[in-house]
Amino acid sequence: MSRRSRQLVLGLAGCLGAGVLAYQYFYLKPLEVALERPNATDRGAVLFRIGRGSNAESIANRLEASGVITDRNVFLWGVRKAELGGRLQAGLYRFESSLTPADGIDRIVSGQVATLPVTLPEGLDREATAAALAEQGVGDKDALLAAFSNPVNARRLIGNLDSTAGSLEGYLFPSTYRLPPETGPQAVAARLV
Repeated sequence: MSRRSRQLVLGLAGCLGAGVLAYQYFYLKPLEVALERPNATDRGAVLFRIGRGSNAESIANRLEASGVITDRNVFLWGVRKAELGGRLQAGLYRFESSLTPADGIDRIVSGQVATLPVTLPEGLDREATAAALAEQGVGDKDALLAAFSNPVNARRLIGNLDSTAGSLEGYLFPSTYRLPPETGPQAVAARLV
């Protein structure tokens, strides 16, 4: 290799190295910092639904449009960096304005869906329990009542306690629960028992 060729190769390698350093310093470093910076807007809490099969790109676009994040590229970079694209979970999430993009990604990956505090006082029958749950935003009253009144469901959930029970009447425990608003009637019944 001639001296001129070596100089050309060294010059190109130097330019490439400088380009990589500039990319890291001027592009990746700001993304890293932004990943840990809370959203500056004070919009309060936002409920955000992620549908089954949603990809990182569509989630990032919708998060930015709803004001949960200020830059979709920060979210996408955080997901790609940690190779989490296939682990984003569907559900209804609650995001506060103080949440960082990294915390938001962690919440979606771990499936920390929004929950509602639901209080069921003592003395409610199954119909009043279904009505109280529906009034507090968890489920449809008729669907809940059907789950509480279903003999097959009763045998499955309390058969070891009462094999002749035709419903869950008397087995729906009064307490305060934290339930996702999208919890199905069967899952609500199992939780209350």
